[in-house]
Amino acid sequence: MEIQNSTFVSPIPPKRVGIAADHGGFELKHYLAERLRGAGHETIDFGNGRSQWDDDYPDYVVPLARAVADGDVERGVAICGSGVGVASPYCSGNSSDWRSRTRGKF
Repeated sequence: MEIQNSTFVSPIPPKRVGIAADHGGFELKHYLAERLRGAGHETIDFGNGRSQWDDDYPDYVVPLARAVADGDVERGVAICGSGVGVASPYCSGNSSDWRSRTRGKF
């Protein structure tokens, strides 16, 4: 994906945003991270650091979800090829432990 030169001013104060993707969302992750930085947000990359067809989204999304729950980042962006994987119970907030503290922050 090529990033267009455009200026976007976010109507919200800058945030610390974690971002993670498996191979299916690798290019989109980089595009979104650049757009977030351009809007004044700090991005923290939780991986994958390279497009690797046999990676597994929980390796990247679970640490991101924990960082959101623990307050290390204010928001999280999780990307996979279909959206089904990252919408799983790892991040859905359907339990009373750390996952429930991520509700509304993804």
